[in-house]
Amino acid sequence: MKEENHLLLAFFYLGGDVILALLANLSAFTFAFQYQIRRVDTFVLLLSVFGIYLLDRSYDALKERSDAKTRRGAFFIKKVSYTIPLGIFALSLALVLALLTNDTKFLLGGIFIGFLVGSYLILHLFFPFSLFPKEILIALLYCMGVSYPVIFFRPLQTLTEVLVYTMFFLSILVEVILLSLEDFQWDRKYQQMTLVLAWGQKKSKLILISLLVLGLLLALYVSTLDGVQKKVGIGYAVYFSTLAFLPRFLNAYPSDVRKIILELSYLPFLVYYFL
Repeated sequence: MKEENHLLLAFFYLGGDVILALLANLSAFTFAFQYQIRRVDTFVLLLSVFGIYLLDRSYDALKERSDAKTRRGAFFIKKVSYTIPLGIFALSLALVLALLTNDTKFLLGGIFIGFLVGSYLILHLFFPFSLFPKEILIALLYCMGVSYPVIFFRPLQTLTEVLVYTMFFLSILVEVILLSLEDFQWDRKYQQMTLVLAWGQKKSKLILISLLVLGLLLALYVSTLDGVQKKVGIGYAVYFSTLAFLPRFLNAYPSDVRKIILELSYLPFLVYYFL
């Protein structure tokens, strides 16, 4: 049983929870806008997120090499000679597939988003303090990346669709702030510019509650509409309600396990893939 738990944690440490969360978010977003993206574009997106995750975690682990305080960090320190080449390979493969399978206009938009992500990672690497909290940057970049294969071909057309997109962004931002609260001590030690450090834990929790309430209100409104939007609104209402209560039930678990469970809170959205 211990060996099985070890393998499961290794799967999540290597980004299994992040990939599952990405698939769940893609399912919800494509269902909401009734546009099915190509499998190759899904694969490129998965490879990109996987590669970025591995390189980001590897860099964090190298920063705490001499005094690793997290189990995830200790895991990456032992595997860093593999995770960095694997991350570079995943990003390279994603780029090659994108170049071979997409037209110029779509590709340029993807390259632009890639440039923004790369710029963020470079700033994160050399300038830990920035003028913009990383929670907002991460949420914006993630939201842009996940939605791009849909929005490029199926632009927002109505106020309702704008509200749904806003709801999607809020769900990402809430998740990132929750994870940032978990990383509070680590971010303070390594001087990361985060909203939680800038505002403090108490104010950040008030911001989090406000965003949860706003997201829930949006979801409840969308759930009163007809057709597809009704199902989307119900799903996000359940999601925001779950995140409002889930953290208090996770205190008995180690921080790395709590973060995995928070990532996996997106999993119910996979049901949209079958609708």
